[in-house]
Amino acid sequence: MKSQKEITLAKDLQLRDRQDIYRNFLLYCMSGDTIALPMGSTVVVERDQTEFARLSQLGDVLGLQQFEVAHVHSQLAEQAYRQQVSILPPPARLCLKLLSLLCCVSLVPGTPHTPVLSSQDV
Repeated sequence: MKSQKEITLAKDLQLRDRQDIYRNFLLYCMSGDTIALPMGSTVVVERDQTEFARLSQLGDVLGLQQFEVAHVHSQLAEQAYRQQVSILPPPARLCLKLLSLLCCVSLVPGTPHTPVLSSQDV
């Protein structure tokens, strides 16, 4: 009896397309069950943990390496952060900019650090 070979789409789809598929399913997993609240806000009640197991399997089927998966998660986290900052009033954004710059000061000389916010965000 032959053993099953690993099946991936790594050679069939471009990296960008595979990451987009993964990103879409990640967003689906994170959405969970929501409840609409007054004033137009929503609250996530429950997330199905089996969906996250399927997300991991999807990453394997898509042939994504761990650093490629981490890149997708990082992009979504940065996007969520920028959306939250964009709704703050201008004085609060300035405070966040200053905090971001202070957090980037390295205690170890020669260690590269970059600010989270750019000058366009203030």
